[in-house]
Amino acid sequence: MTELELRSPTIDDVAAMWRVRTAAIRDVSSDFYPVATTQHWANVEMPNDFSSLFESIDAIVCTHTSVLIGWGFANLNVAHIDALFVDPIWQRKGVGTLITKEFEKIARQKNLENLELSSTLNAVQFYRRLGFESHGEIPYNHPNGFSLPSVRMVKRL
Repeated sequence: MTELELRSPTIDDVAAMWRVRTAAIRDVSSDFYPVATTQHWANVEMPNDFSSLFESIDAIVCTHTSVLIGWGFANLNVAHIDALFVDPIWQRKGVGTLITKEFEKIARQKNLENLELSSTLNAVQFYRRLGFESHGEIPYNHPNGFSLPSVRMVKRL
């Protein structure tokens, strides 16, 4: 397999990022959330100011042969990973791990002691394998007015 590349997103990545996000959400098993919930979540339109988000936070895209296959963003000023999405075709192939480990590296460079996130239920085992510990179920209140059960997770760096 050709090397995966990590880099900062550009304005040209925005549409592909939203496509990957939507595909990843649609792929979430009904074992974790009702189909109606994931459909509602997946169908949220991209905010007009989506691209400006990357000016104030840490964001990483992962590409393979110049095709965007995963991405995440974090606010490492407060040691928090906010989102991570991987194209379903590329899940379980190291993309999410690569992005998460890059956030960990940046957090260590900032001398942070912990890294925290709110995991969707389908991703809890993924984060546990990376050394995050569960700290109880919490609601994720989406900006569009709905809530998803999630799990607060913390990793000591």
